[in-house]
Amino acid sequence: MRSFSIRDFSKKLVSLRPFLLEMVLYGAFVSVYFFLVLRLLGGWIKHVYLDNRILYAVVALMLIGAQGSLLEMLSTGLLRVIQRTQAAIPPLRRLARPHETITRPAEAPGLLVYRFAGPLLFFNAAFFAHRVLELIDTECPPVTFFLVNAEAVVDTDAAGAEVLEELFDSLEGKRITLGMCEVKGHFQEVLMNTSLFGRAGFVVYPSVEAAVREFSELHPMKGNNAEPPGERVQIP
Repeated sequence: MRSFSIRDFSKKLVSLRPFLLEMVLYGAFVSVYFFLVLRLLGGWIKHVYLDNRILYAVVALMLIGAQGSLLEMLSTGLLRVIQRTQAAIPPLRRLARPHETITRPAEAPGLLVYRFAGPLLFFNAAFFAHRVLELIDTECPPVTFFLVNAEAVVDTDAAGAEVLEELFDSLEGKRITLGMCEVKGHFQEVLMNTSLFGRAGFVVYPSVEAAVREFSELHPMKGNNAEPPGERVQIP
């Protein structure tokens, strides 16, 4: 005889979840349906029952048929909408808080490279700015040049562009340079129409390697500085 397993029982519950959810929805619709029928047609149905039993039987069959077909269609359709919505939640969550990669090149201790793996749009622009400032405040050694690796930021909107301009002003007040590399696509078009390209200190590089090389030449390492941490991936 097979022993009872909590894991097997949990799997069975998961497989029955759509059926149970549909039954709950159907039960709720039936309750509402009968309440409305009794509320709106109760007096008329009682009058028909007393005066014409044949007509009453026809009306009762029609109401039962409406309950069986229309409410089943309604509950099944709503269940599909719920399932599709649940399936769409993880991709939307990844767009709102994309994966990120943070790199501190050993040959450039003051440089932090931040790769934001997603478009910069109105629903995640504030999160992007918050993460940039958070990283700068917590990194050691202190950051003097923040480089955004934009190879995955293929698109942006007005909100994203505005956040970048505000971020530049904020970092400028901290005496930190903001740069970008791997800028392309629609993101590049929008970025070129902002005030960033005309401001001193904002630099766009063709690649991370080019930015690291130039920064290392302008700020050579002094003494035997401890090697900063390398690359790490964050999944907010």
